[in-house]
Amino acid sequence: MMIPFVMGFFCSGVAKGEENAPSLLEITKQFDLAYERLNEPLTRLNASYLVALQRLLQQESAAGNLDNALAVRTEIELFGNGDDETLANFNSRPSQVGELEKLRATYRTERIRMRNESKVAREKLRSAYDEKLAALEQEITRTTNLGRALNIRRARESLKSDRRFLADEDISPSPGLPFKGSLHFVGKGTVEIRHNSARLSYRNLASEREKYVIGIIRDLELKDGDILLVKMKSNVVFRSFILAIESDDGKISLPLIVSDYHDLGTDEKKWSSGKFDVKEVQAIEARPESGPADDDMRLAWQQRQINAQTKTASEWMRCGPGDAWHHYAIIIHPGLLARNTAGDTP
Repeated sequence: MMIPFVMGFFCSGVAKGEENAPSLLEITKQFDLAYERLNEPLTRLNASYLVALQRLLQQESAAGNLDNALAVRTEIELFGNGDDETLANFNSRPSQVGELEKLRATYRTERIRMRNESKVAREKLRSAYDEKLAALEQEITRTTNLGRALNIRRARESLKSDRRFLADEDISPSPGLPFKGSLHFVGKGTVEIRHNSARLSYRNLASEREKYVIGIIRDLELKDGDILLVKMKSNVVFRSFILAIESDDGKISLPLIVSDYHDLGTDEKKWSSGKFDVKEVQAIEARPESGPADDDMRLAWQQRQINAQTKTASEWMRCGPGDAWHHYAIIIHPGLLARNTAGDTP
């Protein structure tokens, strides 16, 4: 049954004139909230699956079954919170651990049932969203603000490939590693980025270079097990950093969120030498806090030439205070690619 909030989204209209018309961001927020409500059963299923995995991990660890415990831990890491999981990606990593595969089979069956039950409601919501955007596009076009109208048109076009509305069987498995692409980032403070042990060069595009850093690192080939190391220090307010990766062909555009970063601390000698490996980083459970950003930083990020969905999904990371370098590592692995938001670059 359609929930009241979704029905409210259907019924709300678009005011006349640019000054009275809702913004694209306002409509998108309404739509995202409506989808979250509609998707609550699957969200609860994802949470239950993770609880079951954690319980199984404890059982296998207590029994001394190292291989089984590692397999369960890998499933937990690749599944994440399940929000970006597709059935195709889920099916691409079958397990040889009996108890784990039982959990996976139960999850798979329930997911398919829930997606089938919500199919009509999801299509109605997608259609309502498209209609609201079409009305807003037409209204803004009448004001001759063609740039804004074009942004709305692009948002409508992105609905065609929005994974939330595709049938599970229509979603291709995540693209594989390695792939070649670029890093896009914005920060406030001094930033250095390394790929494995190699320091990467970039040109700071910020007008206030002593305060902000805006950069692009091109021609970077990433493979499974690679480590990106972000070094940063800053004494200013809003000391934070945001990063996204996009393939050269534009088909892979990856947001990075706070939980992707391992907080390595301030040991300059250890972490700047490059003499560490994936297992050592994986063992570090500390994560940075979510970081705030000022208006200039947010504007700089919105102006990056990357996928619009990735801009929204990426998260600001807070840098530790003081003059010391703070080190944060990102491990490249197939689970990151499940967050792929392929689409047209705005």
